[in-house]
Amino acid sequence: GTPFDVTEPNGTNRIKAAERKISNVVAIIITSFFVSWTPYTIINLLVTFDKDHMFATGVKATIPALLAKTSTVWSPIIYCVMNGEVRNANLRTLSRLKRRLRVLYFGGI
Repeated sequence: GTPFDVTEPNGTNRIKAAERKISNVVAIIITSFFVSWTPYTIINLLVTFDKDHMFATGVKATIPALLAKTSTVWSPIIYCVMNGEVRNANLRTLSRLKRRLRVLYFGGI
């Protein structure tokens, strides 16, 4: 074909494949958000109606709060792992860093 032909020789459509991949990334990011925030939300709702203060202190309150705070970390990690270009760039950067550290600490062994 033409330069504008988006159909590969095996008949698959690159645009649809890219859309599917993006949809998967978005679904995983949304799921990670809910997994991070749901325990915190449940504990806070229980605290609201908890007359005995069973859920307001200790590990029962701390772990869901810490898990909720991690939600900001998951999106970049998921994107970096699932995006091939970003993943390859990160691997190249880590390889360069590894070589520099090897030269710095071991004299280029």
